[in-house]
Parts: sequence; structure tokens; C-alpha cells
Amino acid sequence: MQQILIFLFKNKHFFLFLLLFIVAFIITISNRTYHGTQFWNSANSISGNFFQIQNSFGDYLHLKKDNEVLLQNNAALKKELLRSKNSGINPAQLQFSSITGVVIKNSYNLSHNYLTINVGSNQGVKEDLGVISDQGVVGIIDRVNSRFARVQSILNVKSKISVQIKNTNHLGILEWKGHDPRLAIVSDVPSLAKIAVNDTIVTSGNSLAFPKGLVVGIIKKFELDESQNYYSIQIELINDLTSINSVYVITNRDAEDIKKLDPKDE
Repeated sequence: MQQILIFLFKNKHFFLFLLLFIVAFIITISNRTYHGTQFWNSANSISGNFFQIQNSFGDYLHLKKDNEVLLQNNAALKKELLRSKNSGINPAQLQFSSITGVVIKNSYNLSHNYLTINVGSNQGVKEDLGVISDQGVVGIIDRVNSRFARVQSILNVKSKISVQIKNTNHLGILEWKGHDPRLAIVSDVPSLAKIAVNDTIVTSGNSLAFPKGLVVGIIKKFELDESQNYYSIQIELINDLTSINSVYVITNRDAEDIKKLDPKDE
């Protein structure tokens, strides 16, 4: 202990300089938007590279399964393309398209869960874009740099996504209460809605992030708050967010034009 104290005393000027440098650095990134943004972008890029290297070792274990899923998806896409052509719809005119990415980091046991994916602004990814997997909804992009992006998972207590009951078209809000990663809550469904156990919950299409009709989950139970005249609905999520590898970032071709119609100044 005495030797440590002697060492610290001999180098007190260096440690004082280091302490002041750290304090000045924290103050700079906290109070200056530009410096803070540059710092977090650099940190995201560094951590993204680390997680991508870490993730690459696990990729070999998933190759066979991923190839099977890819073949199934290609078959489904070809079927959909043929159906679109036969119905006289030009696939090039569809409003939504996607960017394929791979999950390199995923959390699901916290109250605020996020995923990191290996595509960023270089591939056309932007904040507020929706992210899905082969099974269902994953979340919304909340931070982007040139090569990577962070996704706010639907398993995040801050997440709120517009959904609807498939059979009735009544709207609600998808939320997560921070407990079971298999279960979520749909709130604000009016008491007029006719609902039942095993009804399907899908995306409403009311937001710019997701197209209408993506399956989110199945109703397990529900109760009516008579004082508010709204249902609180517990659903089982279709998507297993504890085991996810490939994702698709949804881009909305009409998003900017729709945003211009937002009556912000009215």
C-alpha cells in the first residue's frame, strides 16, 4: 500500500492532468452537439466493428439454416412477383422496398433493448426506418453511421408502434412492459371493438415505418378498463427476438412527400 501511495505522489501531476482532461472531454461532448455527435458516431463505428468480428465466428453455425430460409424466401418472393404481374400491378411501383442486413449484437433481457446491424447510411439506411425479419416486426432505426445502425427493439419500454386488429381494423398501440420477451401489450383499443382470443394483430400502416398488414402477434387475453372505455390486450409475439440473425430495413419511397403534408404550422 505504501508503495502505491509513493507512486501516486511521484506522478501526481500526470494524474491531475489526466483527470482534468477527462472532465474537459465529458463537458465538451455533453454541451456541444457537433462534438457529441462525432463522438457517438465514432464510438458506434468502433463497437460495430468489434461486434461484427465477434458475430462472424457464430455465422458458420447458422449457414445451413440461413440457406434454407433464404431458399424459402426466394420462392415466396417469386410467387408474389408472379401474382403481382398477373394482377396487372407493376412491382416497381410498390411503395416499400428493403435493405438486407445482419444482426451483430442483440439484447432482449433489459428494459431498453437494442440491436446493432451491419448496414448504415452507405447502404441507404436512415433513422426512423422500420426493421423486420422473416417472422415479423423487429423495431425502428434510432441511430445510424456510415456502416452500422442501431435498432430500438419492440422489446423496449420506449417503443410504441401503431397496430390494428386484423378482423376489425380497430387501431391500437403496441407496447412492451419489460418482462417476458415473448409477450407484449396492445393498448388504446376502443371498447366498441369486437375481439376474441387468438385474433391476429398486424401493423396498421398508419406510420411511415411499416406497410399495413405485417403480422405482429396473437391475442392471448384481454380486459376492458370501463373507466377509460379501452381494452388492454396481451399478445404473444410472432417474432422470436431472442434468436434473430437476418433482418430487412424497410424503406418507404413516399415518406418525404407524406411528411411535407404534416400540418406542423397549422
